[in-house]
Amino acid sequence: MATFNEVINANPFSIPANITMEQYVFLRDQGLLRFPSPCMIAWGDNTTHGVGHSTQVANTKKAYSVYRDTKIKQIGTSSASLSLAVQGAVDVNDRILTWGYNGFSALLRGGTNWQISYTTVANSTGAEWHRIFGAYGGMTGLKTNGEFWAIGTGGSGQFGQGSTSNVTTWQRIGTDTYTMISHGNQFTFLVKTDGTLVSAGANSSGKTGQGTTSGNTLTFTPVTLGSGVTNDNWVQISTNTSTSLFRKADGSIYSTGASNNNGLGVTMSSVNRVGGVSSFGWTDISAGSGHSVGIKDGVLYGWGGATNKRLNTLTSTQTFPAQIHPDNDWSKVACGVNGTIAMKTNGDLYYFGAAAEGLFATDVGATMIGSVPNTALVSAGSAGYYIAY
Repeated sequence: MATFNEVINANPFSIPANITMEQYVFLRDQGLLRFPSPCMIAWGDNTTHGVGHSTQVANTKKAYSVYRDTKIKQIGTSSASLSLAVQGAVDVNDRILTWGYNGFSALLRGGTNWQISYTTVANSTGAEWHRIFGAYGGMTGLKTNGEFWAIGTGGSGQFGQGSTSNVTTWQRIGTDTYTMISHGNQFTFLVKTDGTLVSAGANSSGKTGQGTTSGNTLTFTPVTLGSGVTNDNWVQISTNTSTSLFRKADGSIYSTGASNNNGLGVTMSSVNRVGGVSSFGWTDISAGSGHSVGIKDGVLYGWGGATNKRLNTLTSTQTFPAQIHPDNDWSKVACGVNGTIAMKTNGDLYYFGAAAEGLFATDVGATMIGSVPNTALVSAGSAGYYIAY
């Protein structure tokens, strides 16, 4: 397996001898290479190797080619604090790759080398992996047969293990089967095979949707529903520190958790329909740490805090979804802590938000940083941003 960690937008620029360049896009002092598929690039805060680069530097301010072996089909990045951030991905051969924090052997392999690499334990259990997700100080995964597996710190019962004890070995949790998974800060949402949305973990700020803001939910339990909401037809979950967003097959969106970016105006401990522009037509959603962004009928909307240009040109907090860009050809979006990456239907990739953590060193809002195929995966975690194609 070949792991690549070459800087791909250095100035002066040089092309690694063993890589064929397809495209290089230059914007001021930033650049982006497009390689022949497959490729995954990453940038941002690499304090705990969250970018997957072998050199432990705080802010890369560069995009790195961190992986080129097989095509990546899913990226599951963590919204946890940098010191506990665990990142993971699944390739087209259903094998798990991990990078980041390795406490409790959360990377599913030994040693202290935190750069991106295949796991050992997870890839030797005999079943194919459908999804992998970095959790708060841990790692979780869904097999193609629906089994839910976990390892890591479990102090709030976020793995549904029935206690607040740590899960110290990679193991299946419970006997139910699931189709979807997403993690926030010490809480987890799953969708069962029968379509039921369930959660476990810390109930603070109402982030588990269990109808309470105190204590912990120690086993996976169906969420509490707001007026008129039914527990079925979920197709997307996006979680962050204390807010979760949900999308149904009919294009309607819902949320629970802290009021700063849940689109509901007040903190909610049950799953409710998002206010404002809440009709059908939503095709992608992403919950950030203090802001959220979604795409409805090709238009980009944002809500929550507007500091650090997190809502692009809007300068004031938005309680409900508000349009943040005039174009109507957006296809994918991923929110981080203070910024967002968004992709258009033609594959052009844009970034807006704070300049901190090496996020392409720009805060000018809606700046195109490159062009990648529109089949690319985009993901955001506490450490940075990731694109695979």
